[in-house]
Amino acid sequence: MDSEESLEAEILKLGKHDLDDDEINKLQEKGYSTAALIVYILEKRRIYMEFYLKSPAERLAEIKSHQEMIILLSNIKGIVPNLFDFEQATKIESLLQGFTYEDGKIISPTIFYFKKMGEEQALKNFNWYDEDYFKALEKSKTNYSLADRLKYGLMIDESEAC
Repeated sequence: MDSEESLEAEILKLGKHDLDDDEINKLQEKGYSTAALIVYILEKRRIYMEFYLKSPAERLAEIKSHQEMIILLSNIKGIVPNLFDFEQATKIESLLQGFTYEDGKIISPTIFYFKKMGEEQALKNFNWYDEDYFKALEKSKTNYSLADRLKYGLMIDESEAC
């Protein structure tokens, strides 16, 4: 498995939003009642729905669907060039989806998502992450191309966003 595939797999694994049986059992062992579990699950789903456009899984699915359409349309782009161009522009929009600008910094949708979902601890599993914004940015730039950072919602800087 190459590093891009393993990065994608790791982001998707750590970014899942549904609770599995092991997680439910752990919560029950901690003393969660059935009612408390239901409230917990509903709240986690509510948060997910609020931020699903920043979800790594949702972003990757959308980007991949546009990439597949571009491949299919490339065979007929001479016949329908506007459709091909539109799909390429839509893919670029999907790559940029979820990035925000705050306090002079571009906020990674992947980091934002993990923090909002209460999974900040999972970020520490990534070699590109650091709690210090500028260190995380430098690690991201050192380890991944701009194309990969856009695809996976990692850190980018202002000069790359323009």
